[in-house]
Amino acid sequence: MEKAYSFDEFSNNFVELKSKCPEAAHVLENVLGFEKWSRAHFPGNRYDAMTTNIVEATALLKWKSTLKKQNNSLLASRQPSSDACSDWYGVSCINGRVNRLNITNASVFGTHYDFPFSSLPFLEYFELSVNNLSGTIPPEIGNLTNLIYLDLSMNQISGTIPPEIGKMMSLLNLSIHTNNLYGLIPKTIGELTELKVLHLYANQLSGSIPSELGNLKKKLKDLNLFNNQLSGPIPSELGNLKKPPLSETIQ
Repeated sequence: MEKAYSFDEFSNNFVELKSKCPEAAHVLENVLGFEKWSRAHFPGNRYDAMTTNIVEATALLKWKSTLKKQNNSLLASRQPSSDACSDWYGVSCINGRVNRLNITNASVFGTHYDFPFSSLPFLEYFELSVNNLSGTIPPEIGNLTNLIYLDLSMNQISGTIPPEIGKMMSLLNLSIHTNNLYGLIPKTIGELTELKVLHLYANQLSGSIPSELGNLKKKLKDLNLFNNQLSGPIPSELGNLKKPPLSETIQ
């Protein structure tokens, strides 16, 4: 019967493995790094934390590989041999799971097409404002059902706002202003009843303001639709907002 080696025994022999097979050692170095980190922070669930951390880190590295000029951006710190939770710029974790990405003003050039929405189920904060992101917002963004803060403002994102955005029922802040978005404001935004901030201004949105936005009036504190191509009256359902900055939203 073959002997089962522990992680401690394997770690002790890692130097020898690295000298004999550098490529395999490079991959295993990631595993050992995550194991060391998870033991220090979560000794009771170290193997689960290690495994999920690797999956999420790999998904983020895959997205990074699709970006342009990535070596010139602040994302250059994301390397396979480093720990995503402690060493990567803009990444924060809770219990070994990525819960925050703050990559604001980081010289990121690319799209969201290959972003691992389904691989980050515990993501709560997604901040990518003031970059050079283009393309459309994929409908898969609706998979981020635990998200409470979404800021994609001040980029070059185009296309329509996907109705799937209404699946993120925990959202408190939705800021996608100052882009090149066009088309109608999705009625499904009215399902985000926890929203406190809704910023859609400085786009090319057209049509009327959906009456469904009236569903947000209990908690919404900051609504800004200024500088679009909206038409028609302000829905009466929005009349009870305490401080609606709507005076200049209709063109």
